[in-house]
Amino acid sequence: NISIINGRVSRQMTWQLMLMPKRSGDLTLPSIAFGRDQSNAWSLNVSRAKAGGSGSSRIADDLVYIEASVDNDTVYVQSQLVYTLRIYHAVQLRNASLSELEVSDGDAIIEKLAENRTYEKFINGRRYRVFEKQFAIFSQNVGEFVIEPAVLEAQYIDLPRVLRTKRVVSDPVKITVQEIPQQARQAQSGYWLPARSLTLTEQWSDSVKEIKVGEPITRTLTLTASGLLSSQLPELSNIASKTGMKQYADQPVLDNAIKNDGYVGKRQEKIAYIPTEPGELKLPAINIVWWNTETNKLETAKLPGRVIKVAGVAEQDGQVPAQAETATRDVAKLEHAGNGDQPQQVNEKFAGISSQQWVAVSAALFILWLLTLISWYIASHKRGRRNTAIPSDHQDT
Repeated sequence: NISIINGRVSRQMTWQLMLMPKRSGDLTLPSIAFGRDQSNAWSLNVSRAKAGGSGSSRIADDLVYIEASVDNDTVYVQSQLVYTLRIYHAVQLRNASLSELEVSDGDAIIEKLAENRTYEKFINGRRYRVFEKQFAIFSQNVGEFVIEPAVLEAQYIDLPRVLRTKRVVSDPVKITVQEIPQQARQAQSGYWLPARSLTLTEQWSDSVKEIKVGEPITRTLTLTASGLLSSQLPELSNIASKTGMKQYADQPVLDNAIKNDGYVGKRQEKIAYIPTEPGELKLPAINIVWWNTETNKLETAKLPGRVIKVAGVAEQDGQVPAQAETATRDVAKLEHAGNGDQPQQVNEKFAGISSQQWVAVSAALFILWLLTLISWYIASHKRGRRNTAIPSDHQDT
């Protein structure tokens, strides 16, 4: 600033620094040197943000504030908790930065839900633009944990064209995590499934009323749980394994879908069954025990047991039916996968040849060998006679 008073010129240079404390407690502003001059140091105390202060709770007359909420403040261990963070601003924000989500449970699994949402909302006659983020949190420890406050730092232009800086803090959220209920422990299912809903379905590649020996049939089992990740769902092929016939399970297909109320985990397994003998084969019932977090009750998703009739193929002329032979070879291929193909190819080449056919083939091969031996003997005898005879034009006179 330059001023002239009664012909005297004076100059003044002023620096304005806007400071924002990053933590609470006793802080010191150091002195600043300029040439031979030096400012004084300042000490100040910074208090923690309180609920209702500095925009940490919903105050309708604030230009910027932040709000944190959960769908339930009491959950079971390993169950889903949905955490929602909303930023309300009635002014255009610049250089905004939001802190990362932090929880006191270091073992908790945190998964982001869907994409961030932006929409508008009127509160007390003022239009706010709302920025929303959601997370699914799966606590792994019984007790209490805290979702730490979220911190937003941003700038905006206030009247009259002044750039201001705003720092707002959400309230911390305290969560109580309950242990596995005694009723679920007594079920002894070997797994713990706290979900809002759970279904178990099956599909077959063909009709299961009656199948034949050697005819493979595929069963597809699908387990779907709302409020769980697919990695939390149990293996199904082991539960359905005691069948008394050959079975081969594919690799499971895991999928996570995101809905409005959180994750929906799905596990799908395909099992191929190959009956090797006729009769009745019994597939056991499949029971998946799970805990309903909506009703706080133990429930069971069931697939009833099945009895499958396996029809044989009638033998002809004392020979093994070709269909049964094919089934046997298919089973052998599956059991010996990766052990080399040469022995299997040899077995397939000579499978189905009877003992009488073997005698005929052997006799024919013997006769051909004998004829070959006689032809070779005659040919060598003629060559010997030609070699010992003396041509007439070379005899002595």
